[in-house]
Amino acid sequence: MSFIYFTDNVCTSYKLEIKRFHDYFVANGWSIVTDPAQADLIFVGTCVAFENLERESLERLREVNQLGKQVVAYGCLTTFNPTGLAMVHDGIRIATTEAERVGSLLAEPTIRLEDIPEPSTFRSKEDYRLYDLTKRFVNTSLGCAFVCSFCPHKLGIGNLRSRPPDDIVKQIHNLVSEGVRIVVLTGSDTGAYGIDLNTTSPTLLREVLDIHAGFEIHVAQFNPAWVLKYRDGLLPLFSNPRVTDIQIPIQTTSPRLLRLMRRPCDTDRIDAFLQLVRRENEKAIFRTDLLVGFPTETEQELMETLEFATRVFDEIAVYAFERKTGVPLENMGLEFYTADEVHARAELAIQCIANVPGRLVHQGGQGPETLVALEKRKEELRQTRYLGCKPSCPLASE
Repeated sequence: MSFIYFTDNVCTSYKLEIKRFHDYFVANGWSIVTDPAQADLIFVGTCVAFENLERESLERLREVNQLGKQVVAYGCLTTFNPTGLAMVHDGIRIATTEAERVGSLLAEPTIRLEDIPEPSTFRSKEDYRLYDLTKRFVNTSLGCAFVCSFCPHKLGIGNLRSRPPDDIVKQIHNLVSEGVRIVVLTGSDTGAYGIDLNTTSPTLLREVLDIHAGFEIHVAQFNPAWVLKYRDGLLPLFSNPRVTDIQIPIQTTSPRLLRLMRRPCDTDRIDAFLQLVRRENEKAIFRTDLLVGFPTETEQELMETLEFATRVFDEIAVYAFERKTGVPLENMGLEFYTADEVHARAELAIQCIANVPGRLVHQGGQGPETLVALEKRKEELRQTRYLGCKPSCPLASE
């Protein structure tokens, strides 16, 4: 019998992808071990989204490569920072766009990688904020349709690759038959779903809502540009009370900064859209992401963004800007703030949001304990709304 060890620090979409790789090895008779020293093959999922995650990926690879085992480096690090990777790893590299190469790691597999069903769970309980198997995650696509100036993700995950809609609907049908109560539609850019397949994300969401009335839907990472593009078709779908969690990452409300970020967005129209959604769907939690400390950001632009975000959204994730070598922003001639200044702005943003009753806030890089507490508070807020409280009603604990 052969043994494999998995370790990763990747995002939700790629946790699901690595779970598919995990299932592939298990289906072909391999055993999973929790000690890399006992493994014949070590599989390391990598991330470059934030400096701490990139450092962690490099450190894990450095450690396991000292064991004298066969090591596979998978994920964004392989394409975003191949030079740094080469300093700690000279073994197999597989980019996120080359998933089929994982199938070739086994010479004569009994079951092919392409025959492994798309998973809706992660590899371990530690991968969850709250471990609840009645809530499942469904990848609609991998990759991204945008080329934001500051973002390392696109360089790591590649262009959008949508799953066939029939496959997604079939997977959710199966989940519903298992008694799943919440389905999270996820991806790096869920709003872009289908543009490579001659379909759209609203079309998919409509089909999912038509499956059955007995489960809720959470929509993750729906970029504002797609809200504006599909506004009329999307409004009745997001207004459906079964859609109980909607994430629209705005980053900032400043038109000037959005142009520098290469993110098309009109936040006033997002505000108007969500107000219409709220009239019909009081149960939904509205979530967003903010990028604080972007080069040339003024204090006024930051405060206007915070005012908007705390007025419109229930949960706000604050991310401190990090400078990344190789992204388009590096060639735009902008003046960057010091790390201390960026940190101070992020702390100010978090404090401002935390001071608003009923608003939930967290920041990039926070530990699992904080995120678990956040999920519990979010459920309290959701239950408050189920009992008929208006959206502006603060939590009892505030």
